[in-house]
Amino acid sequence: MPKKKYKQRKRKFGKHRDVGERLEAYRLARYHQSMDWEEYASSAGIDAHAYRQNENGKVRISIDNALLLKAKHKITLDWIYAGDDVEVSRGCVEIISQLRKHS
Repeated sequence: MPKKKYKQRKRKFGKHRDVGERLEAYRLARYHQSMDWEEYASSAGIDAHAYRQNENGKVRISIDNALLLKAKHKITLDWIYAGDDVEVSRGCVEIISQLRKHS
């Protein structure tokens, strides 16, 4: 029996394609496709239609919605907006705080 050939879904990305691709990649990686975009957005308190436009790259996600995702799904703003997967360690944050106090 021959294998079925699946067509890759053609996506129309807007000018914020990079952000949209990272949002979708994180959702799929974290939830192994068990949570669709509507459930993902709703669980964070984000309008599903607005979030879909974010994943499609048509509209850049607002900072307010990005913060909701961060709080609910532990995605970093560095990843959303810049693609950086490096987090600042707690030790660095404490050192920065101490330096600010002494300046």
